[in-house]
Parts: sequence; C-alpha cells; structure tokens
Amino acid sequence: MIGAEGKVVLAYNGEIYNFRELRESLKGHGFSFHTSSDTEVLLNGYLHWGISVVERLNGMFAFAVWDHRSGELFLARDRLGKKPLYWSLLPDNGFVFASELSSIHASGLLDPCVNRRASWRYLALGYVVGDESILENVFRLPPGSYMYVKHGSNPRIVGYWNLADLWRERSSRQLSEQEALSGFEDLLKDAVQSRLVADVPLGAFLSGGIDSSVVCSLIKLVQQQLKTISIGFVEDSYDESRYASRVAENLGTCHSVTYLEHISDKQLEELCQRLDEPFADTSIIPSYLMCQAAHEQITVALSGDGADELLAGYPTSQADRLYRYLNKLPKAVVGMLRFILNLIPDNRRKVNLLFKVRQFLRSHGHNASEAHALWRMILPDGLSALTGFDAISDIFDVFHLHYMAGRGLNELDRFLYVDYKTWLVDDILVKVDRASMNHGLEIRSPFLDYRLVEYCAGLPENMKMRGWTGKWLLRRIAEKYIPKQIIQRRKSGFNAPVSEWLVTSWRERAESAFSSRSFKDLGLIPPETGVRLWNEHVTRRKDHGYLLFSLLVFDTWRRYNRISMGNV
Repeated sequence: MIGAEGKVVLAYNGEIYNFRELRESLKGHGFSFHTSSDTEVLLNGYLHWGISVVERLNGMFAFAVWDHRSGELFLARDRLGKKPLYWSLLPDNGFVFASELSSIHASGLLDPCVNRRASWRYLALGYVVGDESILENVFRLPPGSYMYVKHGSNPRIVGYWNLADLWRERSSRQLSEQEALSGFEDLLKDAVQSRLVADVPLGAFLSGGIDSSVVCSLIKLVQQQLKTISIGFVEDSYDESRYASRVAENLGTCHSVTYLEHISDKQLEELCQRLDEPFADTSIIPSYLMCQAAHEQITVALSGDGADELLAGYPTSQADRLYRYLNKLPKAVVGMLRFILNLIPDNRRKVNLLFKVRQFLRSHGHNASEAHALWRMILPDGLSALTGFDAISDIFDVFHLHYMAGRGLNELDRFLYVDYKTWLVDDILVKVDRASMNHGLEIRSPFLDYRLVEYCAGLPENMKMRGWTGKWLLRRIAEKYIPKQIIQRRKSGFNAPVSEWLVTSWRERAESAFSSRSFKDLGLIPPETGVRLWNEHVTRRKDHGYLLFSLLVFDTWRRYNRISMGNV
C-alpha cells in the first residue's frame, strides 16, 4: 500500500487485532480512510507516529516501510515472533529482505549455501534456533524489534519490547488468587473476542486438551455457531480425537475429525519442499494435514498455542524442579540407572516414560541451563563429538544467553523466559506459520496476546505451577467450562509415529538418504555412523526415529532447493 503522495510504501504480512481502535485515534488526528483494512491503519499509523507505531500494535505482523522522503527503510516484527522476517546484506552493499526464506533464494541475488552452524543446531534440536537462518549470511529479524536501514550506514536493530525487563518489573506485584483469576480470565476473554473479527469463515482447532478446549468454550460464550477441527491417528497411542469429540459434544460445536494412518513418501516430499527451512518437530505432520483439512471449511482458525509457555505446562518445568534432586545422586548411581534403562528395548509408541527418563538422566552433572537445553535435544552426546563441531555446547551457549538475561527471576520464570526465546519462537511458531500459510489458513492464538503474556509474567510462581502441576490458573478457570476429566487428563504432545513410518511408507526414500554416499554428500555426520544408526533402527535394536527423521527432512529439503553444503 502506498501513501503520502507516493512517498511511503508499506509491505505487510499479518493481522492487527486492535486496528479499529487505532483507526478511531488516527481519525481524531485528521486522517481519513478509504478502506476498512488494517493495512491502511498501519500505513497511516506510521505516517503519524513513525516507527514507534509498533508499540501500539496488538497482533501478529512482519512489515517493511520504505520512506522515500528520508531514504530510510524500516523492517519490524511482532513482539513474540509469530510472523517471520528474513534479511541479508549483499556483496555489492545491496539489501534484500522477505517474509519467506525461499523468496530470497528465488530472487537470485545471492548464491545460497548452508550455514554450517545453523545446520548443527538443527541436527541437535530438530529446528534452527537463534537469529541465523539455515542459509549462510541470511538472518532473521529478532521478535519484538525493528531494523533501520539507510544507504551508506550499517543496518541497526532496535528492540522495542523487552520481556525480561517487563518480567522483572511485574514480579513484585502482590495479587490474591481471586484477583489473579479474575484478571487472567478477563484478559483471555478479550484476547479471544478480538480474534473473532473476520469477514471470512472462522473456526477453531480442538485437540481435546485443556488449552484449545478453554479457547473454544470462550468462543461459544459470544458466538452460537462454531466449527471445530481435529486430527486423529489410527495408531491408538497417538490418537486423542476421542477427547476432542467429547469436548465438542459438551460445547455443541460442529465438529470434524480427519484420521491419519500414515503419510506417503510423496506427501513427505511435498511437506519438506514447503517448509522454507528444514524443520523436524514431528508435530509438523499432523499440523500440516490439519490445516489442509481445515481450509476446506474455514479460512481463519483460533488455536490454544502458547498456554504452556504462559503458565508452565510443559513436562520440562517438572524436570527443572526434579533436577535439583537428581544432581545430588552419585555419578555411579546415575550411570547404573542409565545402563539398566538402555537394556530395556525401545518401543515405537508415542513419547513414553522410558524416553523421558533417559532424557532426564542425561542432565546429571550439568548446570541448570544446560540441563534445560538437554531435555529439548534429539542429538546424543557421543554423536555430537563425531561431527567435528560441538553442537551440544553451542546449544548450551544459546540457552545460557537467555537464561542469564532472566537474572533476578525465580528459576521457573527464568526457564519460561528461555522457552519464549527458543522453543516458542523457533519451533512452535515456525510450525504454526508454515503449516497454515501453505494452505491459505490464518491461525490466531489468544494465549499469545502480548497483554496476557505481560500479565502472567509477573504472577507468583504458585499461580503457574502448584506442586508438580502446571497451568494452575488455567485449570481453575477451565472448571467453569469443560468436563473435569479433560482438565485432569495427563498432557500429551502432538507427535507423529515417524519411527514406524521410516521403515514402512518412507522406506525407499530412507534407504536412499541413509546410504554411505548420501551421508558423505550431506556432511553432517560420519557416513559409517549414519549407516549404523539406520541399521540399528531398521532391525529394531534401537529407536533413532527423531534423529533419522531430522536427517531425512534436511536431505529432502536441500536436494529440492539445490542448496550447496559449502566447505565441509
């Protein structure tokens, strides 16, 4: 959109939920409007407030403003990083940016090469963490910041939202339980209601967990008809659709379930081609297919994403508390426990207690921030040493940087802050954006309303986690709306049975990708190690499903995009 007599140009991706209020404010300052869009509000907001308009926006966005009057370019990204924004300085001092990495690749303005450090981070976690992208010399604009670019000057990044500082400021507040419950519920209701404004068909994702169930319940308070969508698995240990159906029946929604037996080799290839960057969180598969099914009925969907970061809902928060006791055990005792656990055969059911305990025991002897990082990793300790780059130590550094930024907070809050800066922005939100945008679907997440994030940041620890139970505040509110058995149900992740699919529906592709020659071409792990991992997995001696899936995704993505691995 162009304004100021052709002197200012806006390119914008996202949705601003408070654009009506901003429009009324701008009208009071003499602005007139020719459309009903939030784009025009953003453009006129820039003309009136300058780049500080970002501080007034409530939504998900990435945008660029070229101001010909001053010869300045501004790039900005929303507070939590829901929308992506990539940039790169070119060898001739040019500057390129886009909301998709594939656009920069397709521009032909740079010679794409794999960023080796980013590829090791991907191998360690299953996603690329940090401000570097998977391509060399292409970067991500950090969440909650804007970039100032002017010819003849170095680009400058300015943070406009510092969550760690806000957290420290608000942590001294004293609230009673009733005040906390009331404040949280009011903000959540408003966040839901503001995301219901749409001139296209709107619905909601319903997993059968507490987060999406509460969101759907709050929608039903103001909207009589609601379409809810979920995905189910034929593999029983992965299937949660019965819980979603129970909530849908209780709320009276128009509910549909898409059942997934497996995805074909062709579907996997299509998914890898559309990922923009390699991404191996196995929940991308059901998310992608759910968005595909949803688009047949709706164009906008509300989801329950963000509640776990908001109120300590992940098992890692429990692990963080147990860690202090684990580190008191003698090394010999922990070594014996690990030896015994390794004797127990792997099963290929959904992430199980055996897997979690093995991951937990890895942290013995590490400091607190390293332990938190280890519980997110899929790369074994010994394999990192074989790569020639200590990926695990590098990830430790990334996590520790954010852990130190949270100085002055209690341990629970420090790790929630780390999750906001790593897991949420580089895994969860990447998954949501890629899965939805590839199907022309817009996903809105009320729990990620920045006002709610700021409110919960300052709540006392026991409002988030009480004993070993997370999301205490949300559970109390849920008692008003959803069946008790849903509230009390143990949390279950949204994973896919990739370990089994690797040796069944994807077998031919995997055999090709996991040959000695392919591993040599890829250059991420020694060929003999890769072949051994694959053979152990095929013969069911060990389950290397997560790591092998990440390698398969990377190989498929790289071949499709014809990206050079550079110097190994």
